[in-house]
Amino acid sequence: MMKCTRVLVADDHPLIAEGLKQVLGPTFEIRGIMADGQQLWESTEQFQPEIITTELFLRHESGLKVMRRILHHGLPTKFAILTMHVDPDRAARAIAAGISAVILKQSPLDELLRAFQLVRDGQRYIAPELTKNTEEIHQTITESSESVPHLTARQLEVLRLFGEGYSAKEVAGVLFISKRTAENHKASLKKILQVNSTAGLVIQAIRFGLISPQ
Repeated sequence: MMKCTRVLVADDHPLIAEGLKQVLGPTFEIRGIMADGQQLWESTEQFQPEIITTELFLRHESGLKVMRRILHHGLPTKFAILTMHVDPDRAARAIAAGISAVILKQSPLDELLRAFQLVRDGQRYIAPELTKNTEEIHQTITESSESVPHLTARQLEVLRLFGEGYSAKEVAGVLFISKRTAENHKASLKKILQVNSTAGLVIQAIRFGLISPQ
């Protein structure tokens, strides 16, 4: 008998969360439903889900921020973003940053279930409505993945912090490392990503969906 895949559902709309439970319940093991980012983090530690489906914006802590924390801690969890509106470029950057699927809430139920089955099987999914220029989006994803195939969770976090404008001293404080170690991470990232400046790191952080262009 095939073991059921453990799923956590995070959405601040109760009807949508319950609807997901009804759709996914027969195929997946729903371990919890929540609307709070902090609860999602605590439940992830407790239940060790194989898939998390989350809205982009949750109370107290965004779904993307929780995702980054989970990736930083090395937990083997896959992510499916379920949202109302995502433009194609943002969808590509989200997947390049580590999200397995971008699903629209208005998708048909059978399409939603298929998306989760693809994620469970190690594949990626982008809602058809977001793939008006499918070839370009998939090329962006492929190029992004090939550019940083060996970045660790720590390196991704360092890239995000420098991309957000943190100094080496501030990065060291956030990650509880020395300033020299933060500077070494920065130099290593520049070499890996083939950029020569902090501005180049900012561009790469945006490209991979770690920070917003704004």
